[in-house]
Amino acid sequence: MTSFFFREIGEYEMDVNSLTIAKEGNNILDYHHRAREYFAEDVNGPRNILFMVRKRVIMLQDVETILLDKDVLAKRVHELGEEISNDFAGEEVLLVGILKGASVFLSDLIRQISLPAYIDYMVVSSYGNSAETSGVVRIVKDLEDNIEGKNIIIVEDIIDTGLTLAYLKQNLFNRHPKSLKICTLLDKPARRKKEITIDYKGFEVPDEFIIGYGIDYAEKYRNLPFVGLLKREVYDK
Repeated sequence: MTSFFFREIGEYEMDVNSLTIAKEGNNILDYHHRAREYFAEDVNGPRNILFMVRKRVIMLQDVETILLDKDVLAKRVHELGEEISNDFAGEEVLLVGILKGASVFLSDLIRQISLPAYIDYMVVSSYGNSAETSGVVRIVKDLEDNIEGKNIIIVEDIIDTGLTLAYLKQNLFNRHPKSLKICTLLDKPARRKKEITIDYKGFEVPDEFIIGYGIDYAEKYRNLPFVGLLKREVYDK
């Protein structure tokens, strides 16, 4: 399994031998030479580069498996952008990103929408540093603009119980938008406690702990370029 993720990092212009060097801590100067294509030129020497790679390798070793690689994600996000563009042809849309998890998905999605699209954000407290949804919904950051009479699309990273989203949908509906749709990258129906209509859905995922592509566990793993499963021993302690 370890070598599999070493090969995955190969997409960043590194090879298996380089990563083995980084993991074993040998021949730092040789690794520094091989890694320069990937890392910024202003990195202060081989020790810092080795530290950065070790951190990335440790993060990848926490991944059980990759569910959706970057190519699969890019293809589906493009399709979602086209669907939204067709549905709202001749109009404008306001994408409401639910931070922090939806930030990566939202930034990719809006670039695939071919009509005037605007962004606003909300921060909602429903997760702590655990693997379970608390069920407590609290708006930490509200929208900056009035949404009355506008086409609103709530953009989520993942929907599981539906409790948070059901609350948000009703809250925004009470502000009298012209239309109110829901777009999520991932749907985890096995955990649903509140039925909710999803207008634009990327993928269904199993009832496992998902990380990557903006989705975190205890604020880690958001910068992984794929969607993967977190190893149980990382969060079930």
